[in-house]
Amino acid sequence: MLQEMGAGLEETAGADGSKRGPLAGTLSEELRLNEDLRLDSVMLLQLLVLIETRLGLQVPENEVDPGIFDTVGSLVDFMQELDDMNAPDPVSGPGVR
Repeated sequence: MLQEMGAGLEETAGADGSKRGPLAGTLSEELRLNEDLRLDSVMLLQLLVLIETRLGLQVPENEVDPGIFDTVGSLVDFMQELDDMNAPDPVSGPGVR
């Protein structure tokens, strides 16, 4: 998931890196999205849209807590939770719960 996050951050921040902080070249889970990578609220929304479209994850509005946007790691954890929620039931098959 960290690789997908890196691709999403790269696209959200701009290919030239002009909107990113100095640590953005070395993506780690400890990086803070706002302070270190300088993502503002609009960029975070763009990142959520990328998560939904590129990874096929549904982000329920009632599940979005501001804490998930603290660090790269907190967002990766949230994406993993979404992936687990959207995974097909191995007993019933896809789409049956």
